[in-house]
Amino acid sequence: MTPVGGRATPAWAAALLVMAAIVAFATTLPGQFVYDDDEAIVRNPYLRALWPLWAAMAAPPQSAVSGRPLVSLSLALNHAAGSLDPTGYHLWNIAVHAGVALLLFGVLRRTLRAQRLSPDIRESAGGLSLVCALWVVHPLNSEVVAYTVLRTESMMAFCYLLTLYAAIRGFSQDHGRKAGSRSR
Repeated sequence: MTPVGGRATPAWAAALLVMAAIVAFATTLPGQFVYDDDEAIVRNPYLRALWPLWAAMAAPPQSAVSGRPLVSLSLALNHAAGSLDPTGYHLWNIAVHAGVALLLFGVLRRTLRAQRLSPDIRESAGGLSLVCALWVVHPLNSEVVAYTVLRTESMMAFCYLLTLYAAIRGFSQDHGRKAGSRSR
């Protein structure tokens, strides 16, 4: 993985987070659609075709996914892959949830390795970040995996944390370039 602060990101930590998400939520795979899933998926005519793209990104008014084009598109992709079989929808939700845990781990790890923090915290950054990212198995998170339409929450968290992660990486690279140019 990518070196950070002279150390490589432990691949085993990433694997642990992904496996924890899979083990914790594998029981949702044979689950069925519940609550708003019926209106947003089963009775949603917009996700029956992937083309035209803007139609696949639409949703019925007052639907749980109305005004959320990326979520609607993800539902259309799920429908194209497996029609109304809930297994694929739950697999997508587990994958996004695991991705959120990985991004949380990355954001925390990079943040805790900042030079302005004490050496003790920087040394413990990997372990502290892993413990925090194990939030992935918290029982309250079963909602965003089992209740299919709530992928809106996990997809939002994924995009938000991806933005933070990219900003943190960008700022650290700019800082490294500026510091390197001054010393020359």
